Amino acid sequence: MFDIKYNNVNIGDLSYFSIRDTNSKYFRLGPSDSLTVISVAVDTWYKWGIVVGVLSLFGIAEVIIHELGMPVLGFSVYNPDKKIISDFTKNDLNFLANAMYLISSIRSVFNTVVSITQIDLALVTVIIKELACIVTVRMLLNEKQFIQARQNDWSV
Repeated sequence: MFDIKYNNVNIGDLSYFSIRDTNSKYFRLGPSDSLTVISVAVDTWYKWGIVVGVLSLFGIAEVIIHELGMPVLGFSVYNPDKKIISDFTKNDLNFLANAMYLISSIRSVFNTVVSITQIDLALVTVIIKELACIVTVRMLLNEKQFIQARQNDWSV
C-alpha cells in the first residue's frame, strides 16, 4: 500500500522538476558571472564573501535593533500607561523612533533586492539572523530570574 504523503512529495517533486527553468540564475550557489548585487558583479569567492559579510552585519544589526532598541522606544512611545517619560526628551524620542523605523524600512528594501538575487544569499541572511536571535534572546533571558512552576500547573 502506498503512503499518500510519499506520493504527494513525489508528485510535487516531479512537477517542480518538469516545469523549472534549468537556466534560472536564482538557484545557483556561490559566485557566478551573472550574479549582480546592487550593480556589483559578484564573480569571485572573495566578492561573494564580502557580500555575505555585509549581509551578516546587516542581519545582526537588524536583530539587535529589533530585540534591544525597538522595545525601549516602543514601550516609551506606545505604552498608554506611561504618561511620564524621563529617559528621553520629546524630540529625542520622536527622532530616534522615526529614524529606527526609517532605517528598518530601507534595510527591508535592500534585503528584498538581495533575497531575490540568488537563493544562497537569502538563506545566509536567514541563518545569520536566526543565530543572532538565539544569542540575543538567551542574553535577555539570562537577565531574568525564573521560579520553577509546580508540576500541577502545567499538567493537562
